[in-house]
Amino acid sequence: MPKKKQNPQTPIYLVYDFEELCGVFSTLPLAREAAEEHLALVKNYTVKKAKQMKFGDVTFEVYRDDGERRWLYAMVAKTKHNNADLHRRKVVIYQYNMDQYYSMMKRFIDNGGNGKLISDGRK
Repeated sequence: MPKKKQNPQTPIYLVYDFEELCGVFSTLPLAREAAEEHLALVKNYTVKKAKQMKFGDVTFEVYRDDGERRWLYAMVAKTKHNNADLHRRKVVIYQYNMDQYYSMMKRFIDNGGNGKLISDGRK
């Protein structure tokens, strides 16, 4: 059976963490699940590092802001004993159509990636 051709207006959902692409998903619920799993991993890492560095227990504040084609998750980790900031994280989901995504990727490839090599680490 031939594959169904994808409509260029089909929405897709891009998940970013600090401007770095983490994944491309076909539905908003899948993108939300990925964003929440990503934040859970960051939480676990933050707790582990806080114990390792003897900061004590950690509390988390997680915020969610739903837009029309953009969904934001923000997380703040603080020490429990004095409420000092330990870590902040922002995960964003953007909705694009397939044709917009293809166009964006074509520009990325045509420009040779996301930037020019300014140093290869050798002296």
